[in-house]
Amino acid sequence: MTPYVRPSTLPSITHRVPTDHGNMYVTLGTDDGRLVEIWIAISKSGSCEKAFLEALARSVALGLQHSVPLAEYIEQLQNITCRVVGDGEGFVHSPADGLAKVLKGASR
Repeated sequence: MTPYVRPSTLPSITHRVPTDHGNMYVTLGTDDGRLVEIWIAISKSGSCEKAFLEALARSVALGLQHSVPLAEYIEQLQNITCRVVGDGEGFVHSPADGLAKVLKGASR
């Protein structure tokens, strides 16, 4: 596989996702219209949860850079349940489910 070479700047958009762990902010970076970078920050959580979410974001971004279909990640992450929180447009079952919802919205 050819490694992805990140340009010095990328356009991005940040989504706020309410979770039972506090608000989660998911930033999606694109390169030439293709999703290539994901950053996740969450409030009111411990360092282990923040580290896990950083690892999840890095793993998904790496797969996307190597042509793993976005739909595969959405299918695997959606409905993973921890504690359910309503967000006005449905329910967020966990931070992973919240990421799946953001990715699903980005795929439209």
